[in-house]
Amino acid sequence: MTFGRKFISIVTIALAVVALSTVSFGQETPATTEKPDSVKKDGKRSKYGRRGMHRKGGKRGYRRGRRGGRSALRGITLSDSQKQQMQTLLQSKRGERRPSAGNEEMRKLMGLKRSGLATSAQEAELKTMMDKRKAERDAARKQMDASIRSILTAEQQEQYDKNLAERKQMMEKRKSMRKERKGSQMKSN
Repeated sequence: MTFGRKFISIVTIALAVVALSTVSFGQETPATTEKPDSVKKDGKRSKYGRRGMHRKGGKRGYRRGRRGGRSALRGITLSDSQKQQMQTLLQSKRGERRPSAGNEEMRKLMGLKRSGLATSAQEAELKTMMDKRKAERDAARKQMDASIRSILTAEQQEQYDKNLAERKQMMEKRKSMRKERKGSQMKSN
């Protein structure tokens, strides 16, 4: 090779290296900067919930229309002393609602049942555990209902009973709708 050709090939290789290095630097991801403290998540949700405003059921997600148990007190105006008693009652009950000891066992059995690997004895054990939990929940609900009634006046108790009846009717309606949906899904499959 002549000197001219060597020089041109060296310059060409140098230009190729520079061109390739600029392309590779252009594809490098930018360094992440730390968010200021005001933007960090403190475990708090936005006002639209965990999933945002437009996913899974709109503003409130699946919980649309639910009032967290306060629907039974709708239309009832409580006095200041009644509000204080109600707050005390709710705080005392909140401390009692701790997970039961058999949660892990129940989860394990539910997983086996879903996968189809549960024996009939395990399914029977799961059913008895679920029935026991339901009885505990019903007893706690009745006790809470009696405690709330002791705070309310006779007039307020009438409205409370009316609200409970409406809530029960809505629950039955939802239950029948779920059964209809399940039935239509079974037919289509």
